[in-house]
Amino acid sequence: MKKIYLLDRNIISILDRFHEGKELRVDQVNILSYLRSLDRKTNIFSPILAIMEGQSGRLETESEIEKTILDDISKLSEAKFFKQASIDRSFCQHVILKSLLVESLKTSARDLKRDSHIALLEYYNLIIGGKIKTERRKKIAFEMKEKADKLNLHLEHPTFFASLLCLFGSDNARRLLKFGAKDFNPYNSYSDIKYFLDSIRVKDLFYRSNLDLVAKIISHDKGIAFLERLYSGPLSTAHRPSAPLVNDFIINLTINVKEVSYEITGKENRNNFCKTFSELYGKNIECL
Repeated sequence: MKKIYLLDRNIISILDRFHEGKELRVDQVNILSYLRSLDRKTNIFSPILAIMEGQSGRLETESEIEKTILDDISKLSEAKFFKQASIDRSFCQHVILKSLLVESLKTSARDLKRDSHIALLEYYNLIIGGKIKTERRKKIAFEMKEKADKLNLHLEHPTFFASLLCLFGSDNARRLLKFGAKDFNPYNSYSDIKYFLDSIRVKDLFYRSNLDLVAKIISHDKGIAFLERLYSGPLSTAHRPSAPLVNDFIINLTINVKEVSYEITGKENRNNFCKTFSELYGKNIECL
């Protein structure tokens, strides 16, 4: 069975720097070594995830998205890094996947909650962007829940759960969401979360396509790796039967409670978090 490796924008950028002969950091060299080890005839490399991230850091027009698709396929091909593996030129143009790519980057009725998520992240940044005293965190957590409930946002969703971890001092969550940064842009935080969820959708689309392919993600983004650790598998999706749109999915996420316990430091703070988690989610979490 062939494997298709879905590369994110960071990986494409590293390959681009390699092609241009620019200096690379040690971690970037290590990524190239890993990619080289996967350079086999049975493997395919695709820029689908990079395309879904876009190039401008903002909502893009359909013509800009078309340019992104062509540019990223070209970059991956012109790098001439892979000697045996194939470069994906077809799946990026596949009508279903292309619809998902376009939806990911432009304003669309198919993403009705985009503005709500961005507004929620902006609100969370305002109330927890700075340092919060330990004794106030539980009260603020329930204020955050109240806002999420108004949007019918389930509490397992990364927009809420990563924000909750940030409230209780998780450095990884703060780096992902960028709360408290002087140049904070909620769209960037939203894009990182949506990219993680869309990567699940893409893998699911390959699974449902009946193609003889296994899809795997290669990312050099610590935020994505953090989210993958936070949720235990399998991460499953299902189409909403009332809506035929390609991107209208219900994504079931299960919090990996063992991983979460390592994110919260300080005995008093951790105990406070565990009590808050138990009340919010109706289940206990072990306070290590």
